Amino acid sequence: MLEKIDVNIKHITQNSKRVRPGSLFISMNDLHLSEAIENGASAIISNKNLKLDIPTYRVNPKVAYAEVLKEFYHHNLFLVGITGTDGKTTTSSIIKHLLGNECGIIGTNGIKYKDKKLESKLTTPILEDIYKYLNIFQKEKIETAVLEASSEGIIDNRINGLNFDICIFTNLSHEHLNTHKNMSNYLQSKLKLFKEMKRDGIAVINIDDDYFKELNESIDNPIITYGTNKDADFQIVDIRHNDNLTSFTLKNKNNTYEITTNLLGKYNIYNITAALIAAGKQKDINTLIPKLNNIPEIEGRFVHVKNDKEINVVVDFAHTPNAIKNLLETINIRKKGNSILVIGAAGEKDKTKRKTMGKIATENSDFVVFTSEDPKFEDESKIIEDLLKEVTSENYIKIYDRKEAIRAAIHIARMNDTVIITGKGNEQYMKKNNKLTKHNDIEIAREFINKKE
Repeated sequence: MLEKIDVNIKHITQNSKRVRPGSLFISMNDLHLSEAIENGASAIISNKNLKLDIPTYRVNPKVAYAEVLKEFYHHNLFLVGITGTDGKTTTSSIIKHLLGNECGIIGTNGIKYKDKKLESKLTTPILEDIYKYLNIFQKEKIETAVLEASSEGIIDNRINGLNFDICIFTNLSHEHLNTHKNMSNYLQSKLKLFKEMKRDGIAVINIDDDYFKELNESIDNPIITYGTNKDADFQIVDIRHNDNLTSFTLKNKNNTYEITTNLLGKYNIYNITAALIAAGKQKDINTLIPKLNNIPEIEGRFVHVKNDKEINVVVDFAHTPNAIKNLLETINIRKKGNSILVIGAAGEKDKTKRKTMGKIATENSDFVVFTSEDPKFEDESKIIEDLLKEVTSENYIKIYDRKEAIRAAIHIARMNDTVIITGKGNEQYMKKNNKLTKHNDIEIAREFINKKE
């Protein structure tokens, strides 16, 4: 399509505020044409016949946007897409660890390549930004790019035309129903990722997931399965836990791999296996397995707040019923004392999951502190009421101020107890009404545990 545009295009955007001289402006709704022209647009694509002093082209802008970006930012990276309710960031981080400087990540924790990090507000950035980052990776001689594909990003057409070599499906559980309305719609949004694979692309699917049958029937590309199911292509067997390590055996055809990792929890075994399959398409699996012994701490995931009080303090991003249950089960296998959980639920998000989260919290922890977590414009007390709807025990208190809730949990804790703070991971702010207030669970937990007498 670009060859039909008879001006020198140096930049492509759908955001009129980003337009500069040399920009091709993709006008999605023609509401910001004047701003784009004022900012120096060299050409415009629109759904309408426009009569302007600069070249204009009448083409479906949504289709054109993906096509011209693909032509403009041509790359030959090996592209991995990861979708699922939980595990995207951990899986992408493990792939990067396995492949080292030959791999870059675009996801929840930003854009990471070599020793560099760029911030991103979205798990899945807009398409023009994705291509910009892929272009950076290419110039840095990176061979593999891993993209975390959120359901919102997928339905917002942020991955259109990317042509993935591998797409991974981690799991599907209750989340984002404020957007998708039901689990069927949520599943369909995830399936759209697999329509963006190359013809010879491979789907890597968790066979143990409740939605595997629908996935298996809907994906046209070859599928590699993983899980504990005996029919899995990569079967997980003989899981062993100790205080600081997890070990398991992985069977694939005539090959058997013995794996030991510093990541804890059965859920991380799934993440590791998916990552190993994907990275194994670039390097020999046998050379990758030793690297699983020492996976670096993943930002905001099962972060241990070091202290000399003999109290285990863990901060984790878990904010879905499934993730919270997995986290607490992992803690409970290893805990020596009581578990004290700090938990909330984000405002203006999926309200239907809250009662399940509260029930899981009180049934799988010795004590719970219910608190605020980015309420935005919602009433904090009503959010906590939602969390308590199916709670039948009395092993909890309510403290609306999140910092005070963390302080209280650490104050309650005694030697050998475990304090778990969920929901925000390494996020730097609290969102309440129109305000962003500086807040980091890890820093606050560190402050209070170090002050504890």
